[in-house]
Amino acid sequence: MVDYQLLEDAIVTIRTHRTLLGDAVVETAVAALQEKLRGRTAVAEGEAFDAAFVLQADLSGFTAMSADMDAEQVRDMVNALWERLDNVVRAWGGLIEKHTGDGLIALFGMPTARDDDAERAVLAALDMQMELTLFNEAARRRTDTGPLERRKANGELHMRLAIHAGPVVRARVGANRELTAVGEAITLVEYLEQAAPVGGVLISYDVYRHIYGQFEVSPSKSLEVPGRQEPLEVYAVQREKPRAFHPEGWSRQSFRTRFVDRTAELERLQFALQETINNSVMQVVAVVGEAGSGKSRLFDEFEQLLELQPVQGCILRSRADPTTAVAPYALMRDFFGQLFEIHLRSSTAVGREKFVRGVENIMQAHQISAREQAHVMGHYLGFDFSDSPYLQELMANPDRLRRYAQNDLARFFTDLANGCPPVVWLVENAQWADAASLDLIEFLLERCSDLPLLVVCLARPELLAQRPSWQSSDPFHPITTLVLPPLTAIDTRHLVTQNLEEVPNLPLKLTDLVVYGAQGNPLYVEQMIHLLFDQNIIARHGENWQMNLSKLDELAVPETLAGLFQARVECLPEPEQTVLQLAALFGPQFWDGAVRQVAVASKDLEADQVAAALEALEQKDLIVRRHSSALAGVLEYQFVHDILRDVVYRQMPPARRRENQIELLAWLTNKVSSFHLPFFQELLGYLRSMMATDQSNRELTHD
Repeated sequence: MVDYQLLEDAIVTIRTHRTLLGDAVVETAVAALQEKLRGRTAVAEGEAFDAAFVLQADLSGFTAMSADMDAEQVRDMVNALWERLDNVVRAWGGLIEKHTGDGLIALFGMPTARDDDAERAVLAALDMQMELTLFNEAARRRTDTGPLERRKANGELHMRLAIHAGPVVRARVGANRELTAVGEAITLVEYLEQAAPVGGVLISYDVYRHIYGQFEVSPSKSLEVPGRQEPLEVYAVQREKPRAFHPEGWSRQSFRTRFVDRTAELERLQFALQETINNSVMQVVAVVGEAGSGKSRLFDEFEQLLELQPVQGCILRSRADPTTAVAPYALMRDFFGQLFEIHLRSSTAVGREKFVRGVENIMQAHQISAREQAHVMGHYLGFDFSDSPYLQELMANPDRLRRYAQNDLARFFTDLANGCPPVVWLVENAQWADAASLDLIEFLLERCSDLPLLVVCLARPELLAQRPSWQSSDPFHPITTLVLPPLTAIDTRHLVTQNLEEVPNLPLKLTDLVVYGAQGNPLYVEQMIHLLFDQNIIARHGENWQMNLSKLDELAVPETLAGLFQARVECLPEPEQTVLQLAALFGPQFWDGAVRQVAVASKDLEADQVAAALEALEQKDLIVRRHSSALAGVLEYQFVHDILRDVVYRQMPPARRRENQIELLAWLTNKVSSFHLPFFQELLGYLRSMMATDQSNRELTHD
């Protein structure tokens, strides 16, 4: 089930923008939102799954908690709790198999297996425990105001959770021949659940081997199972480990532009780091360069150097995004989301609780007021604590709320930096950072100038147009601009030969052509080499590489990155071009389910053609698949570069864009739930801005 109040809010939001979106868009979106949410994904009878992940949960404590309730109150309480827990399972992509008295069984990896099924099952289990904690706290607040006898009688609910992996088959069993999941994994997970600690999550080795290194777990123990010769090796999951902040998807590329000489720039960053550590001074370094100039590679090298430092400190990596460029404090929310492991799939309540607990853990010196400070900061940054008792007076005075929040944020960063010095915050795509977050960085720079805090921002020159005060080459200034120049011709030549080192007798003519076209841009080198493969100028046959120099003579060398991406797109078969165009309608990220629905509805492609095209585009390094998806049940992709997305987007006629965006919006609204509403609103705002820009361009053209 979904939170219908939140869905009504989404409907109101869409209807408010009827003038901009048009009647067709609004009515399609609203109709989709008003449809009944599908209860479950169909799985055919007899269908077998070799590696499903089975989650079993069992609740206890109903007797004590319901001692002073009538039957209807108990029913309403149980339904409300299971609605929240069921939503957690669905948000993480799980399939609820059945409810068993005071428990449930859920399946991950059915009907479609994903690379991260085990991870999603464990994260769902941890979120379920936190949802139960929040449910107990809400019940406690209600009873704390009641009669003393009722408060004494009222207890709390507890839950044990277990996850096991193994083959599962759908079959009809029992007297009523109900279709259900059967198999040894279903049987064994019950033993694990009974052995799980109250309030804990117990997993078998078959699950642990899939999530090794991603979670903190207790040492393994042996669990004896009746009728089984070998005991099960089991682990109790404590919490998620901090996530790695390396760019997603790059490891899947056939090759990536190598790092070439940026010694001077690396030394400048190291100098800033040493200044931060030795003199305890906050600094902002803006690494500015044109698209494709190698900012991300410099970033990676600097991060590797950070890991070699004798004092590790706290290293965080986040990125701004075009979809949130106009959303106040979006970059700051991403920062706290990375710091406190707040996932997009977690409910709003769980996200807020992780924020509060994280703040309380860091601001231990202010334990008396840390929770209140967390609520004030969180609401100011957009986490929505509007129901907090600490905010009732502040909500009516925005200026006072701002002052309190900024003071609390200054205290928070002081405790964070002093607790694990230095703190290094690496920000990618800072040219898309929202103005409110950049203002807050400047505020911290003024208020927390004596903290060991280094902020490194990667940005295109547009950032300096927005923030001219950030333009300074003085290494002792609190905000320093480090301009990344084009590579020299010698360095560019080295880059070309390194990436084509397996090609025997590499012609000088080809190297000269790439070096000349690149004009010192590493991304151009990478994409030009891809184009050589696309046009079969370079081809690999088994272990042998072949050159077709006659085709090289016919090659028109694009002058810009946009022209280069355009040339690559023109080499694609028509189905792959169609898939790219549909994907570009969403923005930087997109989902296979959305592209498939639009392609099939418009009769452009069949579902299997969409899947084949996505696989081919991924192999050609034009798109990358993200490790996990913000939406359940679908794969999430992103364009390899925003310039490619812009090129493809402009290829589609405006009328066709709008027609397909209506279908995409309908698909998106079917996916929204209480978990995804903030994400949905940000994406909807981005889609509105794109449609408004298209409308303005059409009006100008018409005039």
